[in-house]
Amino acid sequence: MQQGNEPERTRVDNSIVNSTMGTVDRLSQLPEITILRILFLLSARDAARTSLLSKTWWRLWSSLPTENFEFRYSSFPQNCVPEEGENMGNEEILDKFIKFVDDSLFRIRGDKIKIESFLLHLPYCESKLQSHMDEWIELITKNPVKEFEIYSDRRHAHSEWYVLPRTISVAKSLSTLNLQGLKLDETTFLGHSKFPCLRNLSLSKVHLSRTTAEKLLSSCPLLEQFVLRSCLGFCHLCIPNLPKLKKVEVFYLDGIDIEASNLEILDCTILSSNLELGALPCNNLKELIVHSNPTIINQCIQQVFAKFLELETLHLDYNFSSYEPYRISIIISRHQLKSLGLSVSGDPEAIEINAPNLKSYRFSSKTVPSSFLMNASSLQEAVFELHMEDIFEIDTEWFLNLLKYLMMFKNHKFLCLTIFSNASVTFNPLEWRGRYGSELPVIENLILRMTSSKENYEALLNGLLWCCHPKTLSVPLENERNRELLKFLYKAFTKEEDSFRRSSHCNWRHHLKDVKIVGLEVVDEKGLESLLTFEGYKLVTFELTWGAEDKGLESLLTFEGYN
Repeated sequence: MQQGNEPERTRVDNSIVNSTMGTVDRLSQLPEITILRILFLLSARDAARTSLLSKTWWRLWSSLPTENFEFRYSSFPQNCVPEEGENMGNEEILDKFIKFVDDSLFRIRGDKIKIESFLLHLPYCESKLQSHMDEWIELITKNPVKEFEIYSDRRHAHSEWYVLPRTISVAKSLSTLNLQGLKLDETTFLGHSKFPCLRNLSLSKVHLSRTTAEKLLSSCPLLEQFVLRSCLGFCHLCIPNLPKLKKVEVFYLDGIDIEASNLEILDCTILSSNLELGALPCNNLKELIVHSNPTIINQCIQQVFAKFLELETLHLDYNFSSYEPYRISIIISRHQLKSLGLSVSGDPEAIEINAPNLKSYRFSSKTVPSSFLMNASSLQEAVFELHMEDIFEIDTEWFLNLLKYLMMFKNHKFLCLTIFSNASVTFNPLEWRGRYGSELPVIENLILRMTSSKENYEALLNGLLWCCHPKTLSVPLENERNRELLKFLYKAFTKEEDSFRRSSHCNWRHHLKDVKIVGLEVVDEKGLESLLTFEGYKLVTFELTWGAEDKGLESLLTFEGYN
């Protein structure tokens, strides 16, 4: 039934339309130069849509050149060689950088191209740069661009804010938008601006109002991933119900309302106990990452388990502060949990985990837990990181605690241990006599990162190899200390270190049957030097073959060298 003066709608037989289009494709009969001219005059979005009219138009659209533009001011001086006798200051380098970008973008002033990515990384956005940036952005957004990233490192509070121009709203073909250190004001997105293709949005250290942030989110109907880090101008945000939104990362807000019912991954920093995660309508949430102090995390964890029935992956980052009790118990009980990660900056009094279906467990801390209970009969992988940069001394008792902790995981398929050490090390295995006699746990991979002096290497290696027999031992070549450690390990494993011949503490060598270095056919000093000097190697790995593990620690302690 018609209402008012609404014109009558006529139904069209699709078969007639298809027949007509198939018989007379007048658009395809246009000269190619004319089609290209039309595509050039259209906006980026309309040009992409128009290319679907026919195979000819699509072929010509696809034939347009594709470019990637990447401009990083930090690396520019390396390529900007001064002439002989010229001493360039920051001002001259900036002028040359501006000219370099201008020259690089000159060729797109008169031609339409497809831009895969545009990246502009700057240390600051002073007024001299800003007018040029406006022009560059206008040039880029007149063409179809997929990825757009501007990074400004605002190290000083008095640094100028660069306001992103309105021309960004023209970039309808954007699929990724990453902004850092900029400002978005109320005029950046005027009217009903839409980003119909945007799937990834990241705002870091951006100054904007809550209204602008929520307006931007509402203009991205196909958004799949949203990241908000340390932004200024608001402390509470409402994320609308975007049907495609699967992942949200929000850091340093007092409160968030998330209406996205299909959200699967949430990574958030909670600053206020008023934020109730259990009130969020994200019933499909499968992965949750929470950064906060222990009190807030322990308060919200039970409501999280009660609310999110599909939750399978949980990572809790416990940040201890000076005003909180330093020792707090961590209790996790969740039958559906399959992956658990715990990062602890303090020393928890006890850790209790009841997760019979847990398959993966990761633990990062400064110390080995003093009390640990785990019910995880399905566990397949356990990864530990010990960050001991702030610990000044570790002794035999510390290694004994490490052994007890590792023994909890000795029957699992994959066990990895990474140690960052700056400590002074003392180790005497005679103190273990009669205290522990079980077989050693087998570590899949032991990674060592050393910042302490090489005087501690021998005691640390002895202590660790009394705790476990790693299948591989890796050393990242990231600093000179690690290079010294690598040289030491080579001598220790190839029996070239005199101190190991004299020391009864290194009886682990009687159980070491073979040593290989990944990437070397022959383990010798010449091959080791080639690894140290070859820039392609970021990590050197020893493959260790052990024997007689079944005799355990008692075989070591009863060895005739211990009298």
